[in-house]
Order: sequence, then structure tokens, then C-alpha cells
Amino acid sequence: MWLTRTLRRYAKEIPDALALADATRELTWRDLSIEVDRLGAFICASTDRGARVAFLSHSRAEHFVLLFACAMNGRTFVPLNPNLTTPELVHQVSLVTPSLVFHEAATDKSAALLVDKLDWVRARDVDDVPDARPTAPALLRLEDPAVIFFTSATTGRPKGVQVPERSLRANSVGWQGDVLERYPDARFLSACPLYHGSSVIALDYLSNGRPVHIMRSFNPRSWLRAVKRNQISHSFLVPSMITLLMKVSQLDRSETESLVLLAHGAAPMPSKLAEEARDRLGVDLFSVYGITEGGGPAIVGTLPPSLIGPFPGATYLGFPLKGMIARVLDDEGRPAPPGHAGEIALRGDGLMTQYWHDPGATTQSIVDGWLRTHDVGVQDDEGVYWILDRRTDLIIRGGQNVYPAEVEAVVRTAPGVRDAAVVAAPSTIWGQTPVAYVVPTEQGSTSEADIVGWCAGRLASYKTPTQVIFIPELPVGPSGKVLRRALRKFENGVR
Repeated sequence: MWLTRTLRRYAKEIPDALALADATRELTWRDLSIEVDRLGAFICASTDRGARVAFLSHSRAEHFVLLFACAMNGRTFVPLNPNLTTPELVHQVSLVTPSLVFHEAATDKSAALLVDKLDWVRARDVDDVPDARPTAPALLRLEDPAVIFFTSATTGRPKGVQVPERSLRANSVGWQGDVLERYPDARFLSACPLYHGSSVIALDYLSNGRPVHIMRSFNPRSWLRAVKRNQISHSFLVPSMITLLMKVSQLDRSETESLVLLAHGAAPMPSKLAEEARDRLGVDLFSVYGITEGGGPAIVGTLPPSLIGPFPGATYLGFPLKGMIARVLDDEGRPAPPGHAGEIALRGDGLMTQYWHDPGATTQSIVDGWLRTHDVGVQDDEGVYWILDRRTDLIIRGGQNVYPAEVEAVVRTAPGVRDAAVVAAPSTIWGQTPVAYVVPTEQGSTSEADIVGWCAGRLASYKTPTQVIFIPELPVGPSGKVLRRALRKFENGVR
């Protein structure tokens, strides 16, 4: 109901104002409302209330058109990553069983393979949707699932995170209160993939009546041109994107003179990179901490000039977003005092409802109404939150989550491999990159090229190991678990 009311409000109050723009077209609020009605009529004629509607595409305006169209007709929107391999897509689609999969020309082949593998899947080119007779809307209620974003559990198997409309509204209200009240004329450039949970930030601008410009994919020069051409004032990048941006030679301040706030998240921001970006771009840096299960941004704040945290290596996060409550919990699950490290926990209307059809995992993640993030953090004496470790085993490559268990499962099936473990190695471009430690069945039974090639056909490119190191045995502890910290020490010694 909230999404539909938001659309109708702006279509009535500012019909000729820009709402969305991508590489091919611009949509005013009047245009957006018409497009939502058109696609909504087709969705309503093709699916039942409560159905999932997926979108397999790179970033474009139709992402939000479909989100609003689904909300207006009581359906759940499921954005899919077009970079996944066919086995990965088949698993995700099988999990949420969408009644309809929209795609674009660039993903025709992937959509056709899905139809071939899953004969119940119906696919439709989003640029070739016939008109349908309008029907009475069946609006989403606040507790209904508006979106299912995909993430991965520690087992590496993808999980569907069920985000209710309530969560999207809470995040929008929080972003308005903490950010947009200071920037009434903000114009946002979305450079991150919209299938990712960070797309909630773009929705925060759109749902508050600010225009959103969408990049199909990120390129430093293209981003700079888009900022200058569209007089962009706000954008969100992951640190690896900012690293690439800093590599642009002869960066001209005139290209970014309209930019006043550059939000960043998904991975820690190195202090040297922050200093360089602030100096070369002449812009405030705004830290955003959030996880998909938390519904988007949860802890935010303007990055201070001095980044001396309460612990060595601590990364600044800020303060809880308006409407969100945060705590640091000790090993017993009790609130830790300031200056003491523990697990960051979140509470508020912005949280997910549950993992899609996985009550066991939901119960483990949400305890007494608190979302356990598994991130280790600390709150200092001034109430500022800092993060110490972004989940012990998680690899964050260019802002994309890579779960070792998922990669290990694929590596172990490669010919000539007896066992394997995957850990993060530092990368000057991507922040982190996956490295595989492999125990071969016998010496010479496989090679680095063999294993990388095996993974390339079964995993998305950002998950594929960039290095393979052969060892005789994996180090294990008394319980039989692999000692990843020992592998990290070994890795630091060989690179």
C-alpha cells in the first residue's frame, strides 16, 4: 500500500518532474505511473495474488517499474543476478518458484536455459509486453513480502531474504530523517547492481521524490561523465569502485563539482583511500553499514577526518539510522559495555520478516526480535559504532559477498581434488579476492588452471578463485573444523 501511495502522490503532485533515468530513457512521475499500470495489468492477468515475479536483467529503470507494479497488485518482486551461472540461477529460481520471469535482450540466453531446465518457468522479454485489460489493484499490505533479495548463509547455499513493505518504508523514513532533510534537491546516481540489497538506497531517494539516475554497470570514466552531465549530488559506491576511480589520471574537480555526498559501504573503507577520495573529489564521505537481512542501511554517518578507532583496524560505521536500534552483544548475548567488542545486533521495522521457506535459519538469525549480524563490532564512549571484522569467513570482493563454503563445494568436485578450503587474500583493486587451498588426490593430479577453469563454468566470475595453492593437508582443530586463521597466516607468507 505504501509503495502505491508514494507513486500516486508524486504522479499527482509533481507529474512532470524526473523520477527515473537510465541509459536509454527518462521517466517523469507521470510516465512512471503509466508504465507501472501497463506492466501491472499484464502481471495481474498472468499471475495470482501472492505470486513471485522475477527480473533477470542488468540495472535499468524497469527494476523499479516492476517493483511498483508488483506492489500495486499484491505480488512479490525478485531481482536476479544476471552474472550467475545457469546452475546458480536454477537453484535460486527453484527456491522461490516465480510465476513469471521478466528478462531483457542481453539475458535472453539465460532465460531460455532456465525455461529448458525448469519447464514450469514462464519467461517474458520486458521490452515486449503486450497490453492487458486493467483490473482492480490488490495492494500489498505492510507485512506482505515486497521483495526477495538473495544472499548466502554460512553454508554457502543461497537464501531468499523476505523483505516486507514495512521494511522499505522504515528505511525510506530513516534515510529522509538522517540524510535527505539536509539535501532537499538531492539527485542520486545509482552505480551498484540493482539486484543487490544496496538498491534500497536508490529506492530511499526515489520514494522521497528525488530523481534517480541508473548506470547499467560501473566504469570510472562513465561515472564521472554521468555525475557532470546530470549534475549529480549524491551517489553510492563500494570502496573497490572508489579505488578504480582514484586510478583515473588527471581527475578534474570540475567533473564532480555538483557532488556533495558520496556514500560507501559493503566493505571497510581504508583510511588512506578515504583521505585520497575526500581530497581529489572534494566531497563528504558517508559511511553506510547494512546487511540484506537488515533491510538496507542500518548504521550510518559522515566519515570524520580522523579515523582513530577504539581498536586497531576498527572501521567507522556511525550511528543507527533513524528508527533502527543497534547493540553490541557479548558472548552470552548480553549488551556489552562501551569499548568492549561483541556481535552487532539490530532491531527495528527495517528488518526482514524471514528467510524464504527456511524457518530454522530464521530462528538462528532473529533472536528475541534482534537480528544477529555475526559481525564483530564495538561502541565507543561517544556512542559511535565501529566494526572490527566483517564476518570471520566472508570474502567481500568488490562489494560482492563470496562465501567460502559455496566455492569449496565446487572445488571439491573437480577431478584430482581431495579436499579444499577458501580464504580471503588482500587485493589492491577489489579489496579481497578468494584463494583456494587444495589437497590433491595425488601429486600432479590437477593444476591451478584446471581448478580455475572448473570453477569458471560453475560459479560467477567474482566467486572464482584467483589463486590456487596446493598443500598436503588442511590444518584442523580438535573439533575437526578447518583452521582458516592458520591458512590466512600461511597465505600471508606465500604472497
